[in-house]
Amino acid sequence: MKTIPVPVPGNAAPRPEGFYSPRVTLALAVLSVPLAFLPYLLMRLEPLTAGQMRQAALAGALIWCASVAAALLSGWRRRKLFPLFLLAPVAFGPGLASEIRVFRLNGGPNLGLADYLAAQGQYLGASEQALEKYKLSLALNPWKYQTYHKRGDTYMALNRPAEGLQDFETALRIAPQESDHYYYLGRYYFFKGQVELAARHLDEAIRLNPNLNGYYQERARLYTFTAQPDKARADIDKALEVCPSCAVGTLHSQGYFCLSAGLLPEAVDYLTRAAALPGAPAETYLNRASAYYGLKRYAEAAADCDKAVAIRPTVFGVYGLRAQARLRLNLRKEALEDYAAAIAQRASSEEYLQRAIANFYFKRDAEARADAAKAVELSHASMAPNTGIPYSFNDRGWAYLWGGEWEKARADFEKTIGMDPALPHPYGNLANYYWAHKKDRRKALEYLELEFQRGFAEWDLLTSELGDGYFLKGLNTTPEFKALVAKYRK
Repeated sequence: MKTIPVPVPGNAAPRPEGFYSPRVTLALAVLSVPLAFLPYLLMRLEPLTAGQMRQAALAGALIWCASVAAALLSGWRRRKLFPLFLLAPVAFGPGLASEIRVFRLNGGPNLGLADYLAAQGQYLGASEQALEKYKLSLALNPWKYQTYHKRGDTYMALNRPAEGLQDFETALRIAPQESDHYYYLGRYYFFKGQVELAARHLDEAIRLNPNLNGYYQERARLYTFTAQPDKARADIDKALEVCPSCAVGTLHSQGYFCLSAGLLPEAVDYLTRAAALPGAPAETYLNRASAYYGLKRYAEAAADCDKAVAIRPTVFGVYGLRAQARLRLNLRKEALEDYAAAIAQRASSEEYLQRAIANFYFKRDAEARADAAKAVELSHASMAPNTGIPYSFNDRGWAYLWGGEWEKARADFEKTIGMDPALPHPYGNLANYYWAHKKDRRKALEYLELEFQRGFAEWDLLTSELGDGYFLKGLNTTPEFKALVAKYRK
């Protein structure tokens, strides 16, 4: 006959085989809550990929199921512990919700707001306000890797590359197979001058997605920078092949990059190809005019400015450039008209000073000094936000120099050198001061040599009446001066 065990006072009741002890049950209950909560916790610590979120959510769900099973196996005698297990789905809920959000990157009210904020940030350009918009966007949707790219680009434009790199790497962790990550990292390393790493990342971006125009454009810039023009041209041709409708923008962009790098013949080549296509903007002709001007092809520069004005009369900078070209073509009336138009477009210190120099060249000293005084006045107004920039003092000193305020000019040039001794131009400007004002040949030549040692390359200005030559008259024809130039000119 089967006997029923009788509990003995003071001893624990026997537990059927396979049942958990109350302590183990309680431990599982307590443990299930934070582990089921894991997806939500991880989401708040760091953006995760969709796959990682699925794994974390699955782990939480399995632990919860195991805990419920343990509660059932514990029997009804311990049913008071059972409500503890009901906390697990409550904790698991936010994690599941966050997992669902991963798959709703293009919908939902919060995510729509996140995209709107990111678009606002892009519209604001390289600014602190843009960074704030991106921060708000990522708070709503921390998995949108494109937003990290945009914010990283903004950091780069604000010369904060370390923060830019951090955003690019975060984007890479979210979706490692996206080619854009390698493109942005390639741009970062290019910015840092690490050309081998830049090339490696851009190569990988193109391998992952060989049909994006922008990837070839960026690698073409890298090849241009590293003096590989044939490879650059091949990449531009490939960019045109994958996006024929982008031809004007592609050629214009490459031409502008060459212009910025001082590769003027290459700039003319690319910009000419862009100008030959329908829909070329005014900026294409303006940039080619800048390249022609740098090549001393002043008539062609002026003609391209005419074309830019015909397309869009308000294009920025066109009148000042055409005035400079016409000045060198000795078209006095036309040049002065263009200087007036440039000042009407933007009344800054630079425009007034350019006209002052032209007026000195045309022997209109009274008008020249009035323009120089206005340039100084506007320099004062612009100095407040730029007091930490050495060249702001050099530029104001240059205006003082043309206005005949010699000691103020000297003080600004010395201030510039104190802030950044590696800059060449303030030394040359002090040479102008010591020769034109003090007639101190020794000091003038000493400062010229200091300028030449720091990479000065604008040799024509030393004899031009429209530049340093105006102040160095008499010195720039001496044997000592010519020997010094010959020593450093390559």
